[in-house]
Amino acid sequence: MPSIKKGFIPGSITPTSIPNWPSLSNLPKDKAIIIYDYGCPCTPEKEQQAYKLAARLLRNGFDKDKVYVLQGGYYAWTEKGYPVE
Repeated sequence: MPSIKKGFIPGSITPTSIPNWPSLSNLPKDKAIIIYDYGCPCTPEKEQQAYKLAARLLRNGFDKDKVYVLQGGYYAWTEKGYPVE
């Protein structure tokens, strides 16, 4: 298995990156939000947390065209060589 850089995907969030994530007031409603997990490789249980967060955002008035779940999570992102911070 290739090594994975530790970091964050620029401009995205994870269920664990939001302190007390049930409180969503600190997230912008006017920008795209990409949600992912750190699974290595992404496990269904962890990816489910990302989908739960996305569903909660939609229920709280976030635009369905601006909320995305990155399938495969951080692992898939770094596997493709995309940038991390």
